[in-house]
Amino acid sequence: CYPAQVGLAGDARVVLGQLLDTLTGQERPADTNVSARIADQRARALAEVRPQLMWQYVDAIERALPRDGFVANDGSRVNSWANSFLRRYQPLTYAVTRNTAALGFSWPAAVGAKLAHPDRASMAIMGDGGFLFTSFALATAVQHRIGAVAVIFDDASYGTIARIQQRQYGREIGAALHNPDFVRLAEAFGAYGQHVETPAQLYEALCAAWDREGPTVIEAPLEADVGFA
Repeated sequence: CYPAQVGLAGDARVVLGQLLDTLTGQERPADTNVSARIADQRARALAEVRPQLMWQYVDAIERALPRDGFVANDGSRVNSWANSFLRRYQPLTYAVTRNTAALGFSWPAAVGAKLAHPDRASMAIMGDGGFLFTSFALATAVQHRIGAVAVIFDDASYGTIARIQQRQYGREIGAALHNPDFVRLAEAFGAYGQHVETPAQLYEALCAAWDREGPTVIEAPLEADVGFA
């Protein structure tokens, strides 16, 4: 919270009109091309991160995802990468858990979005820990033939928590996970499961998943030292 230096009380339409009247004729900054500055900053950021594996995964997702496709972004190591670099082109096509860190929300969200819009692609970007919170929603998706897609980035840990612990305390406590085989877990529910090793394989797996009847689970392993955005 920031304390107010000057308070303005009144009808928003009236007060904003008065502010516009007051600012009319005022000297404007020389550089008013905000769009150009944003584009320049984005280009510089992309030049720095393009060699990194996580950007390449996010880029593969963006290229494979239709422009009207829905993405739910879970709390995970991939969260900030998708927030920073995954471009969306239509409103209400991106849902994210950020500071609330609601692990597991994105898979049920993707299932619900696909149920609401069966003609559009719907996917969840998750970590392995987050998927374990709500993997049981696979049963619902299989039962009702809901073709949502879960992409699980598997580092066998609560990776963000482990990173914070290492940074602040020099060790990890309770962050490691003993995971199932996510492909076989998906198949046990009756869903389609696939393991990928590269961004190119993820792109191909997503393109094939959009038209599949019923849910798809795609597992992509991550090394512990993969960088963060």
